[in-house]
Amino acid sequence: MIISLIQSIEQRSRSWVIRSNGLPLLSAAIVIGWSKQRDQTDGRMLFKNLKDQLPFDEDEGLTAAREWLSDPGFSSQDWHFVNESLKFLQEGAFNHINWDDEVSFCLHPERSREMATLPIPLARSLTQILNFPRTSSIACFFAGAASVAWVLVKNCPVTLYVDRDLYADRQIVILMALLAYAAERPLKIYYANFQDGLSLSSSWKDCGDKKKFSYDNFDHIFSIPPFGMRRPNRGAFEAYQIECLLPLAKQSFTTLILDGLLFRETKAEVALRKELATHYRATVMSLPSGIFWPTTAVSSSLLHLEPGMSVSAQMIDCRSMEKASTGRVQENIIVQHLKKFRRFCVSDSDRIVEVSVEQISENGYSLLPERYFKSKNLAAFESVLGTNTSIVLSDIANIERGKAPVPLRESDEVYAITALEITPSDLIDGTVRPPCKQQIFPAEEEPRVKGVTVEVGDILISIKGNVGRVGMVENVNGSMNSDNPWIISQSLAIIRLKPNSHIFSPVLLNVLLTAPWVREKLESMSGATTVRTLPMSALRNFPLPFISEEDNDCAKNKLADIVTTRQKISCQQRKLAKLQGQLWAQMWRMSSKL
Repeated sequence: MIISLIQSIEQRSRSWVIRSNGLPLLSAAIVIGWSKQRDQTDGRMLFKNLKDQLPFDEDEGLTAAREWLSDPGFSSQDWHFVNESLKFLQEGAFNHINWDDEVSFCLHPERSREMATLPIPLARSLTQILNFPRTSSIACFFAGAASVAWVLVKNCPVTLYVDRDLYADRQIVILMALLAYAAERPLKIYYANFQDGLSLSSSWKDCGDKKKFSYDNFDHIFSIPPFGMRRPNRGAFEAYQIECLLPLAKQSFTTLILDGLLFRETKAEVALRKELATHYRATVMSLPSGIFWPTTAVSSSLLHLEPGMSVSAQMIDCRSMEKASTGRVQENIIVQHLKKFRRFCVSDSDRIVEVSVEQISENGYSLLPERYFKSKNLAAFESVLGTNTSIVLSDIANIERGKAPVPLRESDEVYAITALEITPSDLIDGTVRPPCKQQIFPAEEEPRVKGVTVEVGDILISIKGNVGRVGMVENVNGSMNSDNPWIISQSLAIIRLKPNSHIFSPVLLNVLLTAPWVREKLESMSGATTVRTLPMSALRNFPLPFISEEDNDCAKNKLADIVTTRQKISCQQRKLAKLQGQLWAQMWRMSSKL
């Protein structure tokens, strides 16, 4: 493993009491300053001379670097460490500095977990997918795109825009400005803020509907927005940055976003996806889940947009991988995997599909690639539905998922309602076992408790996490108690059959929904940022076969046989348990009552 000079300086700092909050920046400045003044032994003069050597132009990154170099806020102990580090570098006779290795160390996710950044090897693979021409003007937005900007700037000028108000981003600005200066890379760094029409910080200042940008138009724009940030009362920031940056790109706009934006059903996000699918040539490529290691549970995709009306969008499956591992081994595997997808192309035809806008519309304008890739079983299932008459679930049942009641926080508070909560783990082999999890609610939560209370004959389905588990509520041996109602967790939805001429009983509907291809279809319609979720619209519009009177008559006979068979199995299971208990008691010399 290659150890960079900046890493060596940081390792030496462990034996010192360094008071500076910006140790990564301190270590980098020492190496960068020394690379320009190898005979300098005084740390203060090193920083002063480095500040004086920086070019004077409109680059806000260099301006921030000069300000920091003028007053880094070091203690005398810190300055002593700088002097000792200079001696170490001079005595080490380090003739050549590989600035790619230095940046790779500085920007690796293990060292900057407060922002979503990519290791240099992954950033390099990503730029091969983007394939920007060397003659293009390119802008990268947000500190998370710093490593991609560094790779791109090796071949052509790049402008990096970051957030002025976040401390961590200011550190990145100064660091990247100094590294670009040391490596003689044409990287320009600027701040983007609300005065320019685009606020990138958590301390939002809304500019209203007025959208005036001082940024120059670029041929290509790439962004990795801050994940999880929301605009107060205005929704996800990831959507907002698309609306702001997309018009600035002359030839293409590409953003690396979490999958949630691609399938969530908020009115604003559906409208945005409709606009993108109908007014731009869209390519969506799912990315391996470990791309932001060590945050391996995050699911993300590349959204690539080019101006021009289109009748279809291209979906690419880059997520599924033949191999998997952890740590740096995983990083190397992903790098090799991404090489198969240069220029948004792949030789494996099963990994790419062209989806019509009409089909996207039928799926709620979901742009999640997984929605449009089908296994052979799923393709056969959809073929049968396409060639036969079908109905949708909402035609014959009410699908409910009430707002969750808020339980009591303090056990000594006066309460009025005790309920048993059903979780997905209680759905076993098409039945709902008596729940064990008890919840206590105050009296004012009674309306919400009623909204999530189940009835005998209700069919429950998991819509979060382990999507597609199904079970029907039965009052077996009087297990349901009116004093302790059964309620659903927020991972479940209630399907309550309503009078109709197609399906005569909830038992038959439950049998239909427990078919293995149904669960596979439901899983394909779900998506995830971290927890896989099935949109309620997808559940309501789920197709079912048309059931004729003849089919219903046949089903009644089969269901009677199923009930008889279940009873026989249950009897045999009790007999088996009794025999095992007798054997255990005899062999262990224990009482059979235990």
